[in-house]
Amino acid sequence: AKCNGYIGDTPDFVFDVNRAIDQMTIWLASKQDASLLVVGPQGAAYCNDDSSAGNPNPSITITQPAQGRYGVFVGRLNQNEPVQGTLTVTTDPKATPPASK
Repeated sequence: AKCNGYIGDTPDFVFDVNRAIDQMTIWLASKQDASLLVVGPQGAAYCNDDSSAGNPNPSITITQPAQGRYGVFVGRLNQNEPVQGTLTVTTDPKATPPASK
């Protein structure tokens, strides 16, 4: 998968899925333009730049995620501008990232 942005060598956040769940959504609410890369068990990779045309915050929804460890990398599109924001991981199917900029 082609992902936009610059990321570090290690994940910015790591968490485990230790039971069967229907879906999970990971998003970043930030004032800077950012992207997300999520690497799951067995190396499955998911990435997103803008959650929708009207929302520049990145969001990734994974249906029936495999159990195991997930690493989240926050990417920045401007290599010289650090990204600050709030990372959310939720199993609420109705939750959506806030539209901000």
